[in-house]
Amino acid sequence: MKTDQSDPSLPAVRLEDVTKIYDLYNSPGEMLFYTLGIQKILKPKREVPRFTALRNISFTIGKGERVGLIGRNGAGKTTTLRLITGNYPPTTGTVEVQGTVQALMQLGLGFHPEFTGYENIKAALNYNGLLGPQLDEAIADVVDFCELGAFLNQPLKTYSLGMQSRVQFAAATAIHPDILIVDEVLGAGDAYFSAKSALRMERLAKSGCTLILVSHSWQMIQQYCERAIWLEAGRVRMDGPAFEVLAGYESHIAGATAKFHSKGDEMPVSQSAPWEMTQSQFSNVSQDSSANGINPDSPEPEASDRTAPDYASVDWIADQLRTKENIKGDQETALKLSDGRTVFRVAGVNGLRFCDFRVLVDSAQKNVVRTGGSIAIEMELVAQRSDHFACSYWIHFFGLDGMRLARVRSPIDKFELNEGEKRRVSVRLDPVLLGTRDYLLSFSVFDNKTTESSADTLHQRFDMLPRCYQLKVLGSNDSDAPILHHNGGWHFGGSEHITPAVIKDYI
Repeated sequence: MKTDQSDPSLPAVRLEDVTKIYDLYNSPGEMLFYTLGIQKILKPKREVPRFTALRNISFTIGKGERVGLIGRNGAGKTTTLRLITGNYPPTTGTVEVQGTVQALMQLGLGFHPEFTGYENIKAALNYNGLLGPQLDEAIADVVDFCELGAFLNQPLKTYSLGMQSRVQFAAATAIHPDILIVDEVLGAGDAYFSAKSALRMERLAKSGCTLILVSHSWQMIQQYCERAIWLEAGRVRMDGPAFEVLAGYESHIAGATAKFHSKGDEMPVSQSAPWEMTQSQFSNVSQDSSANGINPDSPEPEASDRTAPDYASVDWIADQLRTKENIKGDQETALKLSDGRTVFRVAGVNGLRFCDFRVLVDSAQKNVVRTGGSIAIEMELVAQRSDHFACSYWIHFFGLDGMRLARVRSPIDKFELNEGEKRRVSVRLDPVLLGTRDYLLSFSVFDNKTTESSADTLHQRFDMLPRCYQLKVLGSNDSDAPILHHNGGWHFGGSEHITPAVIKDYI
């Protein structure tokens, strides 16, 4: 239902207790049979099964918000978008939309292969209500963006898929709507056009329109959206700041995926970063060897003690939603820190788990530091079993676009703990060599007891807290700040060492 967009107090989109149920017909004939109501006269051969795509979901999107919609295939993302665009009515509940909507859900929809590129562009813009000078301006913009020149006078059927993508994407994004919906359409075309499309998307997102983006790309959601909504089996699993929701979703997916892999199938994760800083020593701040420490999460059962469920089935997902309606209550994936925040883990082999961490700037817990300053990172782990351990600690720095920019790796730390005892380790980055930008930090601990090497793999990982902390680094006033301020050893030679003959050779 569309509402009066002149009221600034109303949200752009509001869904309240929305359920969407589909009838699963076997054939078009069966659909016609029920559509015409013939089943009221003639007894049907079978009961038509029904599928609940959305189950009582509710959320509100304010004007100008940029929201990412994430979830596995079949979670209900596309159905949600079709309810917002008005393609489908809800079975029950309320859908309110304020303003004009432009949806990029299927590139090429409405384009005719026999028409020229130019004719298709004009028809698409006319369909979206552009006339007169607005139409001429939009056509010029599309022609300039797609860079196809004389090819626009040829029938669309003669275009390559990449050329069709250019025309279709350019025409779809030439409109400046109140609400822009994008459903996995930025991957089309070559690398040059993909980068150009991403820049166009970024400008649209910053223009003040409300953006709803569906993507399986962590980087894309993080780049364009400040908020994310995670759908699972037709319900809202989590709704909040993008990097927190993405961390929870990543933790959930990694945990489910790991069940399918035996140790021999797992891939190494120690990929090189653009630059790597290895601290000469991780200093052990303290070790609490008291047996009265906190009780850790229950140890993960051995593989032989459990029967793996079908993690892809709707029944398993629905069961998870019934028993763990809020992921923050899932102790195997969620960790509540001493400062009250909840972060998410990807648990590995049984042995050690993170139970807290702190990032200190000038001895205070804050997330802003200047290039050249110093940071102390303290991590606290708890033993799930009594054992002699030999492990290494890793800290990864990611940009908000998902690119891994730096890594700090410790030497192997050997120690002994009883079950329930804790160990604290810290590392000091002094000076901070990172350039001006926002970073997301991940923390990992690996088991090196058997290999005694740094070639860490998934089956050696005790625990990981993915992208769980956001750090802002302030630097110089450079207009194009670097990622890294690298130290170097300089030598300046005196002019007395350069003879006239040598100078002549330089000229």
